[in-house]
Amino acid sequence: MLIPPNEHVLLLAERWLKLLSDLGRAQATLQLRLSAIRLWYDFLIYLDLCTVNPLPRSGTPGMLSTGRGLVPRVVKLPRIPDDAQWQSFLFCAAASPLRDRLMLALTYYGALRRSEITSLNIEDFDFAHRLIRIRAETTKSRRERIVCYSPAAVPVLAAHLMQMKQSGVARGALFRSASDRNQGAPLSFWTWSKTVRNWALGSGMPDISTHTFRHLRLTHLARAGWKLHELATYAGHRDPATTQVYIHLSGRDLAARMAGAIETADIRMANLIFSQEK
Repeated sequence: MLIPPNEHVLLLAERWLKLLSDLGRAQATLQLRLSAIRLWYDFLIYLDLCTVNPLPRSGTPGMLSTGRGLVPRVVKLPRIPDDAQWQSFLFCAAASPLRDRLMLALTYYGALRRSEITSLNIEDFDFAHRLIRIRAETTKSRRERIVCYSPAAVPVLAAHLMQMKQSGVARGALFRSASDRNQGAPLSFWTWSKTVRNWALGSGMPDISTHTFRHLRLTHLARAGWKLHELATYAGHRDPATTQVYIHLSGRDLAARMAGAIETADIRMANLIFSQEK
């Protein structure tokens, strides 16, 4: 078995990296694939077929290193639509079935992840106080939290529950499939992602995803004057440093002028997507 000389090993790994990058892979995907390459060279070293690992671990003595990672850590701000773009997106979503529009509203109001919105049960709601319990097993951090929703969504939620009751469903998953193939089954987050993807393409904003609503809600709350610990608790972040990005996005100098504006924005959103029910 012919193994390239040690001085060529790093060059070979860099070529692999360039090939993966040219395919447009996400940074996390690159890291996973480079880990596989690192383990492969560990195996070659174990067999005495190679003496240099081109992807050394930090602090490993005797390994060839360039002093920096092959995949530099790049921290990007989340894609946040401006007010005009958000309104255009809502106009596009307004033509959708009631179930999908209600999912959009609750996702935004609660700053929910896609797995959290599709895992909601009827029993998770405190209808008297407009609160939703996000169960620990459905969250990324495995921490239970409480979120709320706007009064504007109350009649629409009631109409959705009435439809479910008429079809014989009074407990369990709040959002269910309407497909003939698995009608009545809990809605998958893949179906929700496809719905949002169609809205994004239809509104001419392909960068919008299911996670955009979470980013947007937390940014709006930061603009309305919420403190860092309040945002972190509402979002379910373990590390408040994760929440810092929303503070920077919000422009805290505008907080005083934005105070109280969030409820007006909530009502405007509900009027756009629930106008058919009024």
